[in-house]
Amino acid sequence: RRAESTRICAQGDAMEEDQTSIWEDESIPDWLKIEKGMLVRTFGLKNESFNGLEGLVMSDIKDGRFPVTLRAKTGEEVKARIKPFNLEIVEEELMYLGHGRNAEWIRLNASADALASLSNCEVSTIAGTGKAGHKDGPANETLMALPHGIAYDDDGSLLIADTYNDCIRVLSPSGEMTTLVGNPDEDPGLADGTGTDVRFYMPLGIARHPSGDFIVTDGYNQALRRIRRSTRKVTTVGYIERDKENRWAAGGPFKGQLMGVSVSSNGAVFMTDAQVDQIMTVGRVERNISQEELKEMKWNKTAPPPDLAILSFSGEGSSGSRDGDFEYARFAQPEGIIFDEENDVLLVSDYHGHRIRQVDMEGDVITVAGMNAEEQYAARGHVDGPVTSARFHHPHALAFDKWRNLIVAEDYHVRIISPDGNVQTLAGEGPNDKPRDGPGLLSRFQRVYDIAMAPNGDLAVTDTFNNKIRFIHRNLDANGNPQPFSDDA
Repeated sequence: RRAESTRICAQGDAMEEDQTSIWEDESIPDWLKIEKGMLVRTFGLKNESFNGLEGLVMSDIKDGRFPVTLRAKTGEEVKARIKPFNLEIVEEELMYLGHGRNAEWIRLNASADALASLSNCEVSTIAGTGKAGHKDGPANETLMALPHGIAYDDDGSLLIADTYNDCIRVLSPSGEMTTLVGNPDEDPGLADGTGTDVRFYMPLGIARHPSGDFIVTDGYNQALRRIRRSTRKVTTVGYIERDKENRWAAGGPFKGQLMGVSVSSNGAVFMTDAQVDQIMTVGRVERNISQEELKEMKWNKTAPPPDLAILSFSGEGSSGSRDGDFEYARFAQPEGIIFDEENDVLLVSDYHGHRIRQVDMEGDVITVAGMNAEEQYAARGHVDGPVTSARFHHPHALAFDKWRNLIVAEDYHVRIISPDGNVQTLAGEGPNDKPRDGPGLLSRFQRVYDIAMAPNGDLAVTDTFNNKIRFIHRNLDANGNPQPFSDDA
């Protein structure tokens, strides 16, 4: 039967003519409750060559038959209309929901039409033309340069770390883009102040503080900046701690690079340092800096250095993916970070480790998704399923939705980890250098760096290499269960 797969698939039309059932009773058994989106298998056809093929039910029954897209072992596709009593259900869960043991089969084998009908989200572009540059105005005309971090404010505005423009932008709910702080027409630097007087050097991560201010990781400055949106005032609240004597230094070259940032409800700030492979936090240290040292530093000379430093919280400081206590554990370029208020832990995306890690408040680390914890680096890939067997490809950022699903941003995909530990692909077709909007599983991205949950529960993402902000609209019921889009959606 396998040897004849190619011939069988080339004769898709022949299946229409050869579906005489061997069942004497052609009534539909009560237990055979086939619906659109189910994964089924053919059986009972007189031509044995057509039996045992798995496929997807593309629509509801029409004229006593189900339109089914079948996939042979060779990978070729056959479209046929088959009577229900010649089909058995492989998986009872509806596949368009993106759940169930065979959702991975669907992602790998279904046709473009099938993937479109199965997607429970739609992707659209909400800002950026795709060209690199700096231009404010209507969202569809605006220009950005490799935007990275994003975060929502309470009024529905989206703040954007426009990394290569060295500024922070604001996208209003009405679709207008403005520059909040920083000046892309000037050289990068480190200067506090207001509005266009402020200088950044590649801002990367951004998170909202409980006070209503925003915290930004100023990547190449190795500093933590605080933005008061109402006054457009920026202050530097922490610097990287450089040596055992608790001295701080400015200028470069820097040892590390701050990337992701997350703030707990009580104001605790945590960051990832992707170059020293550690999780950082902010703490107070004693300093004894002479005036001579101060003059040699490249900071704003009008203000003394702060009494806060960026200190190591977890990680040995060398690359790897080793679980253990805060001094023994290793990360491999940690990037995304989010504080899980419910469990009082941090979740971290390990970019080169291809895993999701958990860090408790003692700094101890375990792997929670993309396992093989004994290996230095997990096998990268794109495999859905249980967290123990799922594979990730360069996870960048993490976010919770209001139903406690963990959303994971990767280079080319947006994944979702359910509370019961099942990983599914929400959006993204795979590697391709051309962005595409549309049904989630057919959409295309180029490095999804950050995610932010919109006030309505949908998701905004930075499509960094495409210089765009994209929006993922999910069709969910009140309990967060995904629903299929209507045919004319």
